Amino acid sequence: LQTQYVLLKSRGLALRVVDDHKLFNDPELNPAGVAGKTPAEIQNAKEGIAGALLANIEVTPVRYTSLVEIAYVGSSPRLAQKIAEAWGDSFIRMNIAKKLEAVQQANDFLSSQISNVKADLDMARKELTDYSRSHGIVSVDDNDEGGGVVMSTLTQINTDLTDAQNALYERQARYNSLQRTAGEAVASSDPLVLRLTDDLSRQQREYSQQLTTFREGHPQMKTLADQIVKTRTERSN
Repeated sequence: LQTQYVLLKSRGLALRVVDDHKLFNDPELNPAGVAGKTPAEIQNAKEGIAGALLANIEVTPVRYTSLVEIAYVGSSPRLAQKIAEAWGDSFIRMNIAKKLEAVQQANDFLSSQISNVKADLDMARKELTDYSRSHGIVSVDDNDEGGGVVMSTLTQINTDLTDAQNALYERQARYNSLQRTAGEAVASSDPLVLRLTDDLSRQQREYSQQLTTFREGHPQMKTLADQIVKTRTERSN
């Protein structure tokens, strides 16, 4: 959790918030806009906005839980709400992106391992074939010294071949399993995604309970419906 708190206050996350939500186009944060600016000038503007966000963002852990409260002190209620929501959204995206990146790295590693094992397997097969041709392998008497050496070498090559095949099958199975794993399954165990799922379930239950008292068009029901849509959108992203 301490690591997550540090990441929530990092400059990298601030820059991601600026890019994810195009804050460099927000007139309250960047009145001059980016029209006609060079890439270097736009990047400088992003850096300045990120620094301003970090100076006004507040991340407060909720005691006895794994939750945090995110608040932003802005020049208007609209901007404060926008930044606070964008901060949580970009943090979720960043965590999911890291998990997907880890899966891709594992995928690349297993692909490389499979290629190496296949190369070793081909080499073992070639050695076995060359040895058999050069020695004219036939049934020999185990008591014959020369035959014993030949059979011992052949047995070792066969053992190496079997080991290489087993290693290939194992890595191929792991690779296939990884290929069948969806990105959503990787992210499904993320604490923030789980919290949003719990929030959505709670809001839906509350909505159903309130229907026994109010009609769907009632202001209180509209507020609950908006909360449900918002939570569902955050979880999907």
